[in-house]
Formats: sequence, C-alpha cells, structure tokens
Amino acid sequence: MQANIFKIKRNELADGSGLRTTIYFKGCPLRCVWCSTPQAHERPTRILWDSKHCLYCNLCVSECPTGSLAFSDNRLTFTPDTCTFCRACTDHCPSRMLHFVGQMMNMDEIMEKILADRELYGNGGVILSGGDPLMHLEYEATFAFLKKAAKEGYFEELIRKYLLENPHGCIMTLVPKKGLAAQREKELEEIVGYFYFNPLRFSNGSIEGSCPLNFW
Repeated sequence: MQANIFKIKRNELADGSGLRTTIYFKGCPLRCVWCSTPQAHERPTRILWDSKHCLYCNLCVSECPTGSLAFSDNRLTFTPDTCTFCRACTDHCPSRMLHFVGQMMNMDEIMEKILADRELYGNGGVILSGGDPLMHLEYEATFAFLKKAAKEGYFEELIRKYLLENPHGCIMTLVPKKGLAAQREKELEEIVGYFYFNPLRFSNGSIEGSCPLNFW
C-alpha cells in the first residue's frame, strides 16, 4: 500500500521535545488561512512550474514518456492521471524550474526513513502531519507502518527506556491548604450576599440600584 507524501523532514526540533521525524501527508479538506503548507492541500501529486525563470525549451514535454505535459499559449499543463512519476521531466529540466509536490511511497520506504534516526530520537519520535494525515484513514493499510513499528519493538523500547528503567524519579506529596475550602465559601457568601441585600428595584420601566455594581 502506498501513501502520497508531501515531504519528510528529519532532525526536527521545533514544536516539542526531543529529536523527531515529521511525515507530511498530502491532501487536506480544510483551507485554513494560516496554513503553512498550502502545497499539500490537493491530494494528487502536482508539479510546481516557475514560469518566470523557465527557458521554454520544451525538453520536459519531449522527455515525458506518457505525454502528461504540454505547452499551450506559454502555459504548462499537467495531467496527473497519466503521469507515472518517473521524473524524466524534472531530471531533464536545465533550469530546474519543475518540482514535484508529493511522492507515492510504500510503507517500507517510509519506515526506512523513520528508523534511520531511531537511536537519536531520545524523548522525541515521529510526527504525522500534512495536509491532514487522517484523510488517509480511509485506506486500511495506509498506517500499516505504525503496526510495523510496533512489531519492530520501537514503542516497547521507549517504554522500557523512559518509564520502566528510567533512573530518575521523584516523590511528590500534595497537601491542601488548611481552611482553604472555608475561605472560598466565605468569599462566595459575601458576593452572593451583596446582591441579595441590595436588590435592584424596578420603577416605571427604569432600573434603580441601591448601590453601584462592581465587576469581579
């Protein structure tokens, strides 16, 4: 089973503790204005084309074995349904102005990337990001690599190292403040009593208060 992967970032340090590998899945049903990876919105693999710096040499079109690329009115069109992602177009682009966004990867390929830094993760690990990785749940085997990681003993090793055999520990004793409940109850009675003994009086459609209201 394959999944469309936008990118894989190793040695990530932001947004959490420890060293992590982030798997960015392609495809997201949302369109958040603050999204940092809008290139991952569409699920199918796309091609980014820099029209400003393109040489218009037509090599990408002529080298494509499936005819998935074509120039029309100085605009490059891409047909993902016929593309085999052989990358002949990007490999032959002299100006390197073509870039694939998304790559179909099987679970073994993804796991190879993840396990490459297994010894360096520490209290970090793997982050599934995107796009929206939950979109891939409709495919039963898309997250098979998690099961594979479990079979490899990866999660058990983390539990053993950081929980069962962790030499660091502490004892924490929580002691409630004596009389705290009574103090809070008295404060609440004072607030309620303020309104109870100083009711608002309604007269001729207007509201007259016997004392000013305060904000807590």
